[in-house]
Amino acid sequence: ESFPDVAKMMIDSHNMAKRDGFVTNLFGRKRRIPEAMQIDKHYKNIPHGELPYEARSTLNLSVNHRIQSTGASICNRAMIKFYNDVRQAGIEECHIVMQVHDEIIVECLEQDAENVALLLQNAMETATILDTIDLAAEPKIANNLADLK
Repeated sequence: ESFPDVAKMMIDSHNMAKRDGFVTNLFGRKRRIPEAMQIDKHYKNIPHGELPYEARSTLNLSVNHRIQSTGASICNRAMIKFYNDVRQAGIEECHIVMQVHDEIIVECLEQDAENVALLLQNAMETATILDTIDLAAEPKIANNLADLK
């Protein structure tokens, strides 16, 4: 009730999966869920919360894909922008190490850390523009992964 747009997105995801057998993220990436097309046939108008676990799990995949895959696509776009920005800035010793959910881990020389952090923040906040959401990133600088948490 506090987030009606989220509730609508979840219902839309369920309906898309049941109707089409797939859902798409914000950028069009598909997740095929053909078994969702059988849910209404087998369970008629049973409310979502009363569906058997397997049917609920199938529908939950539709919601998870739309959210998590969109987040991954936003990070992918940010990494591409960041890579290009680092090269344009002439920073040679800088490497994207990995992506962990909505985080991008980068290694660089200590003398470049502040500049690299700003480039990464800018890339994460501006590589994708969403209509109603301002993306925010908070870069952290550390000597190892353990110090980042």
